[in-house]
Amino acid sequence: SAGDVGFPGFCIWTGGTTIQLGNIVLNNPGGTSRAFVNRTGVDIYCNNLTITTPNDQYITSGRILDIKGNFINNGVLNASSAGSHVRFTGSNAQAFSGTGSITATIPTLTFNNTSATGVTLNAPLGATTVNLTDGNVYTTSANLLTVYGTSPTTSLVGGGVNSFVVGPIRRTLAPGASSNYIFPVGEGTNYRSFEMIGTVTGGSGTG
Repeated sequence: SAGDVGFPGFCIWTGGTTIQLGNIVLNNPGGTSRAFVNRTGVDIYCNNLTITTPNDQYITSGRILDIKGNFINNGVLNASSAGSHVRFTGSNAQAFSGTGSITATIPTLTFNNTSATGVTLNAPLGATTVNLTDGNVYTTSANLLTVYGTSPTTSLVGGGVNSFVVGPIRRTLAPGASSNYIFPVGEGTNYRSFEMIGTVTGGSGTG
């Protein structure tokens, strides 16, 4: 580690573009504005990520945060910088939970879990672009998966028999012209997507 003027914590310097870590636990109950920051040009790969208190913050700085375990956010996730990409890529069951906040909107969120159980949302989560690559995502009305992007085709990518949402999903609809929006949902092991065809709105909204 090394000191960095203006950085309220510690730095890990690397000559490469990725850092492979085990579990990351941010826990600073007595301090203020403590942060784990992805340095410029560096992606972070980890097992479990725990942001313990409201004083703790994880900042992606426009890079990849790749999580192979569980993600507990009781602090602040700042992943709003352009290029930021949060990925769930475990080979066992994963969960997202916590009572913390997310600064602005995550640009890209990917679910690529190769287990039979997939990823369970125990807290709301969303992004401008959501990729359903592999594994199901389990949601409830209180713990929604939200697609904030309005493009019918590029805001929600993937989805199918190998990756769908078990529970409700919310999409943001573009105002104006007629558009078709697919909702890749299902129940159990059954993929039963539904599509809103020729949707015309007088203003932005969600469906």
